[in-house]
Amino acid sequence: MKVLKKELIDLRWRFLFMIFLLLIVFLFVVYGRRYVVTSLPYDLHLLKDSFISKILNMDQLLKEINLMRESIRYYIWSQWYGKNFYQLILLSIILYGFSLFSRETERKTIYFLLSRVNRRVVFFSKVFAGTIFLLFTILIGGILPLFISFNLGLVGKIMLSSFITSLFLYMIVIFFSIYVNDDVKSVVFSILFFFILSIPGFFSGLSVFNIYRYMKGIDIYKAGNLPFLPLTFVFILSLILFWINWWTFRTKEF
Repeated sequence: MKVLKKELIDLRWRFLFMIFLLLIVFLFVVYGRRYVVTSLPYDLHLLKDSFISKILNMDQLLKEINLMRESIRYYIWSQWYGKNFYQLILLSIILYGFSLFSRETERKTIYFLLSRVNRRVVFFSKVFAGTIFLLFTILIGGILPLFISFNLGLVGKIMLSSFITSLFLYMIVIFFSIYVNDDVKSVVFSILFFFILSIPGFFSGLSVFNIYRYMKGIDIYKAGNLPFLPLTFVFILSLILFWINWWTFRTKEF
């Protein structure tokens, strides 16, 4: 219990920083709709004959803008759940997990810690502390649209989908934190792996394998139902990774 309390105290400032960031970004998203409704369509029309129009799909972009102008619900989903919220969750996953084990190893405090507490307590306390803060980060950020246009049922499904996929990514970050003995390497490897996971999203035929699709709640917003099979598969992978992380930590020589 003392180890868990210590870990919660160590992570509390990161958690408070993430909540502050979530609130600030959400306010920018909400008040940014005024620009989308009034000025952005006009600004985009001015770009139609410019060099930028050759890079961007202007017709698709204008169609997207019109959808956001016509529906505040679509605007909030696309700009919050589909964009800023999931990116902030990725940031929180790294913040809560990257240094859990690597910092102890890097600073040589792991020897003192393991001499006083058994490995099982250390591992489960550290992982559980980050999981608690990750859950509350998703809950707080996820319910913000309830005050604008979304209903509780839809928000609940998106938050559940986001949490399940976030657990999988969190286990990946923890693996790097255990495996490498350096905070910087832990962050770099996590970011690289997150990018690799985004590659299926660049191909329409592979989008079902894009984990960020489920973090954004795309299928939930369009159909209203949880993508049960993909989320079950991701959850099972998370359990497997959890066991791999525990085995790696239990057998690692310090």
